[in-house]
Amino acid sequence: MRRKQIDETQDSGVIVWRGSSNKIDKRFIYSILLFIAIVLIGATLRSPISPVRLLVPFFTEELNRSTTMVGFMNILLLVVFGLFSPFIPKISKKYGMEFTLMISMIVLTVGI
Repeated sequence: MRRKQIDETQDSGVIVWRGSSNKIDKRFIYSILLFIAIVLIGATLRSPISPVRLLVPFFTEELNRSTTMVGFMNILLLVVFGLFSPFIPKISKKYGMEFTLMISMIVLTVGI
């Protein structure tokens, strides 16, 4: 049985199998993998933030602060998210989505 040979064209990003009409678009696969990575990163970001409301009574006792002041600590995460969100598309366009996601995960790991 003859093996099929692969031709890769760098211009279009399409893999063409000789002797077959199957075409796989590299950009499509890349987009799917990027989407999955963003969903998984979003799922992991939820876990450190969600339990904060359960710890509010402990924070109020330990820090001798009011519940309102401790609630502002939780809101601070959303405010920072809102302040930096407009700059992320420019950064990802300049440095690439992979690099931007990697740096953001490193910063989050250091912060948590």
